[in-house]
Amino acid sequence: MIKLNSKVKTWPAVGLVEVLIVLALVATTMVAATQVTVQSLIKIKEDEVNDYVNGLMIRVLEAAKSPQTLTIDNQLTGLSDFEGSYVLTIPDEGTSTPAFTQEAIELTPIPEGSCTTSSPYSVTIPNLGNFTPPPVCLQAIVTELDGIDINPIFQITVRSVYSLSSGPVVRDIIGYRRADPVSVLP
Repeated sequence: MIKLNSKVKTWPAVGLVEVLIVLALVATTMVAATQVTVQSLIKIKEDEVNDYVNGLMIRVLEAAKSPQTLTIDNQLTGLSDFEGSYVLTIPDEGTSTPAFTQEAIELTPIPEGSCTTSSPYSVTIPNLGNFTPPPVCLQAIVTELDGIDINPIFQITVRSVYSLSSGPVVRDIIGYRRADPVSVLP
């Protein structure tokens, strides 16, 4: 016959208060981790919007600076030169160059926080995953620089205006172009 050990080790029991304290600590840690994760995902999506808009701005500036003839769809009367404010039609990546439509001869930049989908400067940004991008406005402002050369030289400022959860974003990229061929569509 096998004799069972009559000495049994006893362990102190865990009380209800200790279990509740551990649950509260675990829950607090999970909430903090979830908040950090959500904030990180929002920042990643905002960075994607920033990167996409910066890419558009560079495409527009490169098209406006390129040595080839620049076609401007002029819906205004009185266009005598390249100077003015332009609405941009952005084609899909890799298809063709952006189209420039003169919106105004005045050289007023889009103010901060004024971009809406009904703005003439509004451009469509594709959805980035399950994140709907904010309204983005792009404007090209062309001004002639006087006294630099006998041939006109133009300063091209491409401005983007939009709002993210971190606040309004206004960015400008500046480039230059000689008064080489510019064709104006009536």
